[in-house]
Amino acid sequence: MATAGIGLVGAASPAQAAPTNCQLTKYPWITTPGEAYSNCFAGTGSFRTAAYCSPTPYGYGVWKYGSWLPAGTNKYSIARCDSSYPYLVDALIEKK
Repeated sequence: MATAGIGLVGAASPAQAAPTNCQLTKYPWITTPGEAYSNCFAGTGSFRTAAYCSPTPYGYGVWKYGSWLPAGTNKYSIARCDSSYPYLVDALIEKK
């Protein structure tokens, strides 16, 4: 006589952190050096601004980072280019 069994193949993992309602603002050539800032107004986890800065308006460059901040606060993460790489080429929000 065969018996049927039900078994768990894997346990469910906890939900990942999810900052939500995020906003990114970039100031590439309005101010030099350029800067970008972001905020995630809701959710859980953390976020920061990442800015790609270059010595020329469209050249190679380096990434500059703002501080990691908790989601759901009224604080902004600010990433600023410096005098060696003054042009803000692009920016994004990193989440964890």
